[in-house]
Amino acid sequence: LHGTGITLMAKEMAAWGFPELILVDEQVTPDGDFPTTPSPNPEVREALQLGIKKLQETQADILIATDPDADRVGVAVMHKGEVQILTGNQIACICLQHICDALARKGKMPAKAAFIKSIVTTELFKAICEAYGKTCFNVLTGFKYIAEKILEWENETDGYNYIFGGEESYGYLFGTFTRDKDAIVAGALIAEAALHAKLREKSLVDMLYEIYRRHGVYSEGLLSVDFDETKAGKEQMKQQMVMIRQTPPKQINGVDVVVIEDYQTSIKTFLKASTTEKLTLPKSDVLLFWLADDSKVMIRPSGTEPKIKLYCGVVRKTFVSVPEAIKSCQEKVEKLLDCAVKIIKPVIAP
Repeated sequence: LHGTGITLMAKEMAAWGFPELILVDEQVTPDGDFPTTPSPNPEVREALQLGIKKLQETQADILIATDPDADRVGVAVMHKGEVQILTGNQIACICLQHICDALARKGKMPAKAAFIKSIVTTELFKAICEAYGKTCFNVLTGFKYIAEKILEWENETDGYNYIFGGEESYGYLFGTFTRDKDAIVAGALIAEAALHAKLREKSLVDMLYEIYRRHGVYSEGLLSVDFDETKAGKEQMKQQMVMIRQTPPKQINGVDVVVIEDYQTSIKTFLKASTTEKLTLPKSDVLLFWLADDSKVMIRPSGTEPKIKLYCGVVRKTFVSVPEAIKSCQEKVEKLLDCAVKIIKPVIAP
């Protein structure tokens, strides 16, 4: 997307066995004005429109789009004649499944293999790790925390062996070459996963559905509640977080809150047992609510903008049809986000 990815992606793809790429000519030239898109962000559908057009015209299998500094990557898939854009969480789980399957089949999975995700990333990531008997570590949002764990383990005599990490915001790292999210190696990994799927006459969407059938359908959502870009607005945002901590919700969308993780106080509270335990991650202004149906809702003020970000995730373990389960989960996500907004809106409404 008008950035540095063009200097490395083609070389990396060729090294992984994909020498022939179809380029989106209008977007391969580095240009800080980003003339073909309102935002060069691979999370934004508009940024992928030219690529999707090329995907449809050429009937290629996948579109891979790197952001201007080539640390994040977006993916669209041609599936049964239709284009489907993958979310950041879905890309993370497809890559993770591909890696784990390959290492396990070849007998090369390290005994102390470890995988890392941010606390806002899908819990499906953890489920895949546990299915292979491996540990999934949670860290705060930001790849510096993943890099911190890598360094920590390298300095231990019997530390864990970092394999793969990811965030829902389209950032991934396979191996330890860059120590930051890396769209180049992630793009090659995605292409390889797509090839392995195609050799079975399947797409990456089919692969995702296989993951869902094995572990359950997981769906996530993100919404932001904006405050005025003034000193008063920022203070209002801070006060809202204080009030939520003082009177936390007992239910969200009619489902009981069973656990509250407060990363500012580093306390995890089990409501039914009235017990607590200490959280070991660094202090951060984040509240995480776990519900009785294994849903989660997270409230986190932005560190750079006057807004509170709301994340949620749901899971459905039993179903007949994957598409039907996906639809019902997405509907539940929307209801959870609506309820989470109402936790905030009564205070900020005029």
